[in-house]
Amino acid sequence: MSAASVSIIATAMIEGRTVVLVTGPPLNGRDEYVQGAVSSCNEVAYYHLFKYMRQVAPRHGISNLTRLNVLSIGSSTLAGIRRDALLSIITEIKSSTKQLNLVSTPARFHVRASPHAPSGRVDGLLPSDLQLLCPDLIVTIIDDLINVRERLRADRDWQSRVDPSLKTLASWRADAISFIDENLSDLSLNVPHIIFARAHDHQTFCDLIERKKPIIYLSYHITGAGEEELRQKEQIRTRLQEHFVCLDPYTIKDWDIIHAYDQAVEAGKLSVGIGDVQLDVDEVEQAIDMIRTQTVTRDYSLINNAHATVVCHLSPDPSYGVMAELIHTVSQLSHPVYVLYPFLGRPSPFFEYYASPPEERIIRKGTKNEDLSALIDRLISRMLQDISRGVWTTWPQHPQPNSGPSSC
Repeated sequence: MSAASVSIIATAMIEGRTVVLVTGPPLNGRDEYVQGAVSSCNEVAYYHLFKYMRQVAPRHGISNLTRLNVLSIGSSTLAGIRRDALLSIITEIKSSTKQLNLVSTPARFHVRASPHAPSGRVDGLLPSDLQLLCPDLIVTIIDDLINVRERLRADRDWQSRVDPSLKTLASWRADAISFIDENLSDLSLNVPHIIFARAHDHQTFCDLIERKKPIIYLSYHITGAGEEELRQKEQIRTRLQEHFVCLDPYTIKDWDIIHAYDQAVEAGKLSVGIGDVQLDVDEVEQAIDMIRTQTVTRDYSLINNAHATVVCHLSPDPSYGVMAELIHTVSQLSHPVYVLYPFLGRPSPFFEYYASPPEERIIRKGTKNEDLSALIDRLISRMLQDISRGVWTTWPQHPQPNSGPSSC
């Protein structure tokens, strides 16, 4: 039977079910996070692909598939094992009583070259696997590079396979994200791909995969933000979360690495301090360009997959990042923008130009004594009114659960 025939049959098998592919680079805590989140979600089934690969591996001559020997198996054998494992999962999804089904596996990463992987590239999925699974949503889970670096340095097996540096981990992240994006484009699959930080709370993950709430991107000052501003942002996020899926860019702390590196360079230091971790400035320097680029491209990707952008402008001072995100939302996507501006005065006319009409979209103090909670109430009221009036043109027009072979 051809791969195309298998894909058509398998897709038909999961008709009417919602399938979410959860992927990402190694050592980012993907499965630990998802297992913890599933208990908070409603009616969710979880399938760890490697578990099923171990079950079917004996059919392919591998009696005991482990995380130690999996990278030493020929690519064609591994592809066959993975295909049979996916078919087993799809069969279970068909008979499952759960409407929402999560399938977890890494996507692509690089290790030291070996006879079985001369380029060092390891694919946890192939394009044909994406077609076979035909997901309704893809979530790439990532964690702070510093956290992943600590896990890597505590794992002897992984240390023997890769250079345990920030550059390696930033490359892993880039590989995992680009693999999904490129294959979705090449296969012409209209599937949302969300880059999701592990630091988001479990409820945000549940809301995201259940797709019953619109998605918003939170834009706010990060550079130079004090504890009070971040506390106020968290107050706003908590209230918004009652109605929306809130994607928060500072759940990945790349800005902390960038800021600490810049400070070290200015001071002529040989080490970079990030929290309790000290890194050689040379290690950070080798990765810093990639980290800076990923900060921008990741945030733009989040904005692209959101239905609106909400700016928490808690400082009267401008922000390069906030302004860039505002312009991207309006100029590239024509998505609505809302601004919470807790001041009596007005922001820059250039800022107002992109948050138009400002009298509707910029929520600022009406009186000196109006508190933040009242402003949040007005913000939420305006957003919900606009949704009811059809202003949010991309909500709720997301793809429906698999409707058969035409989906893939």
